Amino acid sequence: MKFLTILTFMSGAGGHGIARTLFENDPQYRWYDHPKNNKSHKKKFSKLNIAEKHFQKIFADGQRFPHLFDRIEPYLNDLEAYYKLIEPEIKKCSNGKRLVYTCHTSPKDIRERYPNCYIIQILPTEDVRLQYFDRHMETAMFFPLQTNIDTLPRRKELLNDLYWTQKEFVTLYPQKNSLVEFYKHKGYSKDQIYNTEYANQNELYRIHQNDKQFSDKTIQFSSLEDLNSQVQNLAEKNS
Repeated sequence: MKFLTILTFMSGAGGHGIARTLFENDPQYRWYDHPKNNKSHKKKFSKLNIAEKHFQKIFADGQRFPHLFDRIEPYLNDLEAYYKLIEPEIKKCSNGKRLVYTCHTSPKDIRERYPNCYIIQILPTEDVRLQYFDRHMETAMFFPLQTNIDTLPRRKELLNDLYWTQKEFVTLYPQKNSLVEFYKHKGYSKDQIYNTEYANQNELYRIHQNDKQFSDKTIQFSSLEDLNSQVQNLAEKNS
């Protein structure tokens, strides 16, 4: 997977916007150019209503890049069978160009799965981490749940109980399709939701800090201005 660039970041740190800055107009990359990934489209993908620089990994011809890492693994009962299944799908997406995939997975786990890919890691410094966690709570927690994976070819038998429980919840309560509402459905209070997510994100941050040596490029930033400056420098270097 030498043609694959993985951009991994803490949720809330603006990774999709960074991917747009670095790769949307880079001719070496095949971009996710589906019209609904444009924030000005009247029927844009719903996540863009929450985070306008977000994008779905779908191309203009309708082809989809398969889910990887944290976007799919919590819902699988057989990881190796899944990754074997999607390998030709990823190669077909390439069309002779590089591809970028955004996720939150640690560089070590990415490197173990795809040793030859290029990994960019985006991390806030400890002193500003809380403000990006707060943004995670304001954005990602309200994204729609994963409920369409079973409609993709040969996925259904690989999905576990968590996936089917979420799908049943969304079928029963389509107006409550988000992680925060799923937590509430399971009986979590507002404080319990916050504390659970904080613990999860805190542990992920610790893992990311420990795994920086597995990335090809780590951007650690102390402010939005610092982040934008480093991303712009990287974009100019790549061009």
